[in-house]
Amino acid sequence: ESGAGKTENTKYLIRYFVHVAAPSVAKETAARRRSSRVTLSIEDLLLRANPVLESFGNAATIKNDNSSRFGKFISVHFNMEGGIVGASLETYLLEKARVVRQGTSERSFHAFHQLLAGADPATREQLLLPPDNKFRFLPNATQRLTGVDDADEFGDTNGTLGILGFNADEISGVWRVIAAVLHLGQMTFVARGSSEQAELQAEEPAQRAAHLLGVNVSDLSRSFLKPKVRAGADLVTKQQTVSQAVFSVESIAKATYERLFLWLVRRINGALARRVQDSAAVIGILDIAGFEILNVNSFEQLCINLTNECLQQRFNNTMFILEQQEYAREQIEWTAVDYGLDLQPCIDLLEGGVLNTLEDQCMFAIGTDMSFVEALKKTLTSNPKFLDKDTKNPLDTLRFSIVHYAATVPYDARGWIAKNKDPFNDNVAALLGASSVPLVAEIWSDFSLSANMSKGGSLRTVGRFFKDQLHALMDILAKARLHFLRCILPNTSRRPGLFVQPLVLDQL
Repeated sequence: ESGAGKTENTKYLIRYFVHVAAPSVAKETAARRRSSRVTLSIEDLLLRANPVLESFGNAATIKNDNSSRFGKFISVHFNMEGGIVGASLETYLLEKARVVRQGTSERSFHAFHQLLAGADPATREQLLLPPDNKFRFLPNATQRLTGVDDADEFGDTNGTLGILGFNADEISGVWRVIAAVLHLGQMTFVARGSSEQAELQAEEPAQRAAHLLGVNVSDLSRSFLKPKVRAGADLVTKQQTVSQAVFSVESIAKATYERLFLWLVRRINGALARRVQDSAAVIGILDIAGFEILNVNSFEQLCINLTNECLQQRFNNTMFILEQQEYAREQIEWTAVDYGLDLQPCIDLLEGGVLNTLEDQCMFAIGTDMSFVEALKKTLTSNPKFLDKDTKNPLDTLRFSIVHYAATVPYDARGWIAKNKDPFNDNVAALLGASSVPLVAEIWSDFSLSANMSKGGSLRTVGRFFKDQLHALMDILAKARLHFLRCILPNTSRRPGLFVQPLVLDQL
């Protein structure tokens, strides 16, 4: 369950590994203190990586003030003596939609709130932040968390980035990108006259965003309003409608933040890989989003819940195999049963049914959210794990339900085609790749307008990438010796010392 303590227990595990490795590290640490070297040990760096990941990858939801909005697999490498020689991070499915839209009483990623609360006057002036902190992408900018001072967290995040090896220019570049994303959200569009052609309602937001992104404001505005698109062998200018321009801005904002997050992960991995070539053994820690049932469950929740189906099946398989091996050792009469496949029908439905149908619809130029749901209902109605409606909203034709191991979850298919295709404006991306701001240019350096325009039908969807990652993760787990920590949410009111028995038993 969200808020049960998975991320907190991950930090305890890492501290434990550092502690048990301490005998072989203590002399090295003491020697460093006596020397003039300021380089921290790999153990110190490992402990400090998590707070940075939380700042840029966690957010407050209705269930949890520090909810991980991405999954991570941390590999801790040990040498023959049991000392830690390195570590690496693999991340999964950052919930980048949160950058532009959050639920009622929810917040965006902590980093946005830390910047607005902690930036000094000089930084605020440099990043063009308004005194009232009002941004379209942050409707709950003033929402505070119990026991958390965002201004203090801002200072801590900056300090930790420095310890991890980021220089002053890179750290200021990170906050510049964060501010630029917020300013992108301030760009508003109106229809020109009686036509549907979009134009900027005001120039100032575009000027601020362009300045922080290191691009020409005229080029940025033109790319959003009149991008060049391929028509056969030619490139033609296509005038955008208001809704198309808004979608384009939001897509670029989400993609820019995701690329910043992945750049941070790559840099942290570089800092942690100091002596990984000496690795003799690995302990991996998987900390991934728990099963989710929200007020509105979208594409992200389906991916998270599919992951949890696969992990629960692996748990069942591992635990029941071990139990039956114990029966055999004790010579108890027992007919072996394969409990590991109990959840396979739901996994097959999600992978082979829902996600594959979504892939098919994304390949069609005329594929829509409605045609996707109609295709599901046409092909999956006979499947007992699939319900063609949401019982609470039976008249909503864009909803369906899946019978998961934990509960029956209603899904809202609005926006799934766009989320799976995950398109962004090629023209703007090309501008950002040539930015005068080094960090902006670096995070967009892999994009080539000419190459992207010539791709033709090759479509790398979010769903396909997610399934590839999930299969690779399950392959790792299948080869590993597994240990499990069951994290149980004791109550839904976030109170210590209170165990609500039906809630606890339901999770067990």
